[in-house]
Amino acid sequence: AVENGISPWDTRDDGPVDIDGWQPTNYGHREYGTVTLASALAHSINTVTAGLAQEVGIKTVIKAARSAGITSPLEANASLALGTSEVTPLELTAAYATFASGGMKAEPYFVTEVEDSRGHIYYARKNATPVRTIPEDANMDLTAMLYDVVLEGTGHAARLPDREAAGKTGTTQ
Repeated sequence: AVENGISPWDTRDDGPVDIDGWQPTNYGHREYGTVTLASALAHSINTVTAGLAQEVGIKTVIKAARSAGITSPLEANASLALGTSEVTPLELTAAYATFASGGMKAEPYFVTEVEDSRGHIYYARKNATPVRTIPEDANMDLTAMLYDVVLEGTGHAARLPDREAAGKTGTTQ
């Protein structure tokens, strides 16, 4: 949504949603009224998230996930924006690392160098040329939104007094 010109400060109404018979609810069946999109993300307001995914289109959601580093098959269904498709922990880590690296694609790797006992190097990983996959302005907004999740939202228990952190918790049906 942010990459498509929707601002984190735009508002949406949190209310009942019906998408072809699927009716997402919020954790604890709580309703929040009119909220900013940043607040909806911070507080895991599923109804707003699901509605926003319909607004921008599920194909757009899949494209954004691919840009961030998700490679697993993604079901093009209404609940996708709530994280209902399975992805590997490595993919999820790569996607968050893409946000943390300023929108530059993070390529996970396991080995940086292999050498024998005499110091002969058999393999040395070459650093890839950075590739921007998330526009800088959109990434700054997304990172600020993820920061708010930890600062004041559902991830506040992960807040550390001497470190900045950003992240996302998950609540779904």
